[in-house]
Amino acid sequence: MSPAPKTKIVFKLTVLLILAALVTPGATWAAVGAPQECAPSSSCTVGEFLYDDSYTPITDATCTLTSRYPDGSSYQDAIAMTGATDGWYSKSFTTPATTGLYRAQICCTSGTDYMCLDKTFEVKTSSGGESASTIASAVWGYSGRTLSSFGTLASDIWANSTRTVKYPFSCTVCL
Repeated sequence: MSPAPKTKIVFKLTVLLILAALVTPGATWAAVGAPQECAPSSSCTVGEFLYDDSYTPITDATCTLTSRYPDGSSYQDAIAMTGATDGWYSKSFTTPATTGLYRAQICCTSGTDYMCLDKTFEVKTSSGGESASTIASAVWGYSGRTLSSFGTLASDIWANSTRTVKYPFSCTVCL
């Protein structure tokens, strides 16, 4: 006797999902999320919400943060974390100047329950380039052209003898 049609469909979908995960591991890893980024020698906060099985915030836990420098040596060893009434446990600290990936974990004890969560973070300089305020300041602070005076802008553009205007279509009757 052959399997029911629904069983065949479920089996095919399961095989397809497993193959997709094996063929495209980069996309699968991206779903997990990237580590938190912190700037060198600046304030950084690492934290986690804790809830029980009925999604009620756990407010009586004891949590610690442990982390290691990129070379594996100890950076923070079981530093106590502060809890809030909404179940948020966090620790703010000044990141070191050493850039790289810092393996970190938050471990919490609540009653007889104990758990540890990966909270790896990366210390790196911003790759976003200049800030919006720096760019705005440079644009509005430039004195060569103003909103009421364009100086030689038009002649700078049109004085070049190799400039031409090309139409992307042929015009037999142009208005």
